Amino acid sequence: MVKIVKLIDFGKLVSRANGEKREKEFEMLMLDDSKLDDVMKLQDLIYSNLRDKDIFATDTKEDYLKDMASGGFVLGVYVDKELISYRYVSFPGLSEKNLGLDLGMHPEALMSSANLETTVVHPDFRGNKLQKLTLDHAIELIKERGYYHLFSTVSPKNIFSLANVMSADLKVKGLKKKYGKLPDNSDGKWRFILHRDLKEEVCAEYGNLLSLSLTDFHSQVKALKGGYIGHQVDRFDQKI
Repeated sequence: MVKIVKLIDFGKLVSRANGEKREKEFEMLMLDDSKLDDVMKLQDLIYSNLRDKDIFATDTKEDYLKDMASGGFVLGVYVDKELISYRYVSFPGLSEKNLGLDLGMHPEALMSSANLETTVVHPDFRGNKLQKLTLDHAIELIKERGYYHLFSTVSPKNIFSLANVMSADLKVKGLKKKYGKLPDNSDGKWRFILHRDLKEEVCAEYGNLLSLSLTDFHSQVKALKGGYIGHQVDRFDQKI
């Protein structure tokens, strides 16, 4: 059986390896399972270099294989035959992975859901807006497949990723602990739960505005349960 790795995009970006700026050509590919060792290698590099491990939840190769068997996909960006960025998308259906369950959504919506899972960029290639580039392509692929509820989780400590996801009009709808080993996730990591319905127009006007510190989890949970949504993040003041 011949496996085909589909070309999604190509172009040029800037490498900052060894403190030197150099223009490099890249290819964005739809990866098959033969490329998962590249994915795991890059994930491990990113995780090992994080000062605060709390902001990143790692995935196993088995996680990827299971999700890809259910239609999920991974977009990978290659430079000089090395994977330097990837974005992972799953279609969780009615499984416990569906983030719509955290927001009390009905089964019909759950079956139309896509999870924007892990996305990483090699340190040498940050500043090229690769998170946004892979996200834009991922959303188009999700729409082509007939899914329209987008979900993502982001650590409140990871303001850069939060701003990137929210730039695609996903809004914070929940805040809770996730990815723990206990059934109630009390040992888990704090995560914003973001959502966008691709069939709805994004509302540009809001009333009853609150500005809360990103680390004030109690006030945020209270506001979200009271009907507020997180619609904008202030990277300078560290508020939402």
